Amino acid sequence: MKSKIFNLSGISVLLLILSMSFVFAVITVSVPTSPTTMTKSTNSTTFTVNSSISANFSYPTTATITDADGNTATFALTNTTSILNTQTATFNVTTSTISSSFNLEKDTKAITITAANASNSTDTNTTSVTLTFDNQNYCSSGDQGGNLTFGKVNIDNAKGFGEDDDEWYPLDEIEVSIRVDNDGNEDIDDIVVEWGVYSTKEDKWVIDEEENEFNLKDGKKETLNVEFNVDPDDLSTDMGDDYVLYVKAYSDDLGEGIECVSNSDDITITIDNDFVVLDDFEISDVVSCGSEVPITADVWNIGEDDQEDVYLLMYNKELGINEEIIIGDVDSLENEKLSTNINIPSDMEEKFYTLKFWVYDEDNEVYENDNNDDSEFSLPFKVEGSCGADSTTATTSSKVLVSANLESGGKAGDELVVKSVVRNTGDKLTTYEVVATGYTDWASSVSQDLSTVILGVGESKEVLFTFDVNKDSVGDQLFNVEITSGDKLLVKQPVSVSIEESGFNLISSIKNNKYLWGIGLINLILIVAIIAVVMRVRSNSINSNI
Repeated sequence: MKSKIFNLSGISVLLLILSMSFVFAVITVSVPTSPTTMTKSTNSTTFTVNSSISANFSYPTTATITDADGNTATFALTNTTSILNTQTATFNVTTSTISSSFNLEKDTKAITITAANASNSTDTNTTSVTLTFDNQNYCSSGDQGGNLTFGKVNIDNAKGFGEDDDEWYPLDEIEVSIRVDNDGNEDIDDIVVEWGVYSTKEDKWVIDEEENEFNLKDGKKETLNVEFNVDPDDLSTDMGDDYVLYVKAYSDDLGEGIECVSNSDDITITIDNDFVVLDDFEISDVVSCGSEVPITADVWNIGEDDQEDVYLLMYNKELGINEEIIIGDVDSLENEKLSTNINIPSDMEEKFYTLKFWVYDEDNEVYENDNNDDSEFSLPFKVEGSCGADSTTATTSSKVLVSANLESGGKAGDELVVKSVVRNTGDKLTTYEVVATGYTDWASSVSQDLSTVILGVGESKEVLFTFDVNKDSVGDQLFNVEITSGDKLLVKQPVSVSIEESGFNLISSIKNNKYLWGIGLINLILIVAIIAVVMRVRSNSINSNI
């Protein structure tokens, strides 16, 4: 009896286990072979889907992705094997329609594949398959035509911390020389060169630019030179360091789909963990003895981590400058402003001087990048004017600050306008007399909108000087902005301006050249005399024949 009871119990347990296993034997779906990335040159792919038991598969027949500009690419899905009562199904994907202007940026589309238990229609499961489209060719329809070619695309890391031409740091100054050749037998009009820097990780453009159109005769070439700085504002720490510099040239006349050539170079943009640098210094090229000189610059954190307690050391032994400048906290890929003044002693020698700057971290160590380059910078400027002047005529503790910049002009024979800013750095309301001197070697006269300015403490005012530049004045020229108050010369600030040759103008040249007028008049008289002689000879000949 016990044996029978045991057997019955065993059978019951077995049935229970079987029933439980049946209940939990639900279908599962996986993708053992995923689709590869499709491009315009490789516009099809396949993938397989597995189920844990025999199943009937269902799937969408099309899938569409849209780029950031609304352009579309449509995928067509078909099954290449039976999808009924099977455990493995294979699907094929092709791009049936692609907008010609579809963006280079990668885009994805997730589609759902469903498997239903062939023996139990309520037992279903799904899996997501991601289709990826990547236009790896910069030309919208791939390279076309073959008449346009790139003779060269040369990258030069002209200035910055990057050690190689294809390895950049934020703020580096990059120059790219692009030579476009027309190797065909026909002229090609309206050629457009587009270029940009692309983040492969974030799938987005960091720089996207276009140059002016030009024409190329058959067999000719054109070289374009583009310059840019790697702007930290366009970067993020999520982008990694892998980028691509893309260049393409196409005929806007024929159409990008008819004539287009592309080029690409892999670029590394390095963002170290901790690196703070200086950029965009501003200081007058020439400063006078006894003056207070303003200096500004951007303090950039081009590292990945936020920085605290940043400070600078500014140093020049001859000028007696050894000063710490507190900057404070600087967030990653952000900047703070350096703004300071230096005093130029009145007895300095007139020559070029160089200020040295070092950027320090919170541990009192100079910042250093992964290439072992220190955050160290040099700022040259020239001291000239009022040097060694007597203290009764030049102030050693300046009460006025003067700066000057070119406003307009800069060609020989034309007007040149310089804007000077006068600021009261004293402690009381002061009347200043402003005048330009030392210009007679290169300009015939100067006029100014203000000669007297009255400024309260900390106030400033602009004075415009308009020079009549001589026709033969070319190159770097100097003049002085002199500021007096009462009978004291406060500042004699040298200002440098650059004069370029003016374009040749025949009418203007004749009008202003008496010699040419004289030659023209003599020629006119000779022509009239020759005509008179010819007419007289002809008249005598006619009379003799009569």
